[in-house]
Amino acid sequence: MDAEAWSKYKRSQNQFGVQEPRSVPNYEVHLSFSARYYETGEFQPGVRGKRVVFSWAKIIGLYVFWFASFYAQYQIYSWICMKMFVILTAPFM
Repeated sequence: MDAEAWSKYKRSQNQFGVQEPRSVPNYEVHLSFSARYYETGEFQPGVRGKRVVFSWAKIIGLYVFWFASFYAQYQIYSWICMKMFVILTAPFM
C-alpha cells in the first residue's frame, strides 16, 4: 500500500479507529486492481508477484479426494436416513 492510499485509509477512520464507509465503491477498487494487473502484470506498482504452480498429481489427487469424500458421506447419510425411516415406520408395519 503506497503512502497516498495509506493516508486515505487513515483519514477514513474516526477517533475510535472504526473505518467510515468509503466514498469509492468497492468494485471500483477491484476494477482498478484488475486493470493495473492486466496492463502491467502487477497489482501494486513496483511489486511483482510470483506464480504458484501445482503439479498435475496434486490436482488430480485433490479431485479424487473430494469425489471419494462426497461418495463416502452420501453412503453414510443414506444409511442413517434409511435406518431412521425404518425405525419411524416400524409401528405402522
